[in-house]
Amino acid sequence: ATPELIRGAADKLAAIRSSLDGVAGSVAGPTTGIAAAAQDEVSAVLASMFDEFGRDFQAVHAQAEAFHARFVQLMNTNAAEYA
Repeated sequence: ATPELIRGAADKLAAIRSSLDGVAGSVAGPTTGIAAAAQDEVSAVLASMFDEFGRDFQAVHAQAEAFHARFVQLMNTNAAEYA
């Protein structure tokens, strides 16, 4: 692989991350802070459960985003070193 191909792949990966960030940002509100559908115990538990799932998703997304950023950075660094 040539350095240009590696840089091109890194650019495409960065574009994918940007798209995923937009989607994750748009679902952050609707997946957390969900109000209970009614005033009963089951509704409260379900709302809490979905809120927790939403927060877990946001935490995993943040970890994946950090990994992805580091991976793209390493690809660009290696492309420069390869040249």
